[in-house]
Amino acid sequence: MSERRACRALGQHRSTQRKVPQGRADEERLTDDIIELTAQYGRYG
Repeated sequence: MSERRACRALGQHRSTQRKVPQGRADEERLTDDIIELTAQYGRYG
């Protein structure tokens, strides 16, 4: 089955099949820092 037909059958854009999503190398550390800051300062707004 062609990529075009498979994507049409699944309702996906073909561009979603071409690139593998890549996270940042420091994403886990940034997430941990954000969690630490919210625990320290709470939420506003």
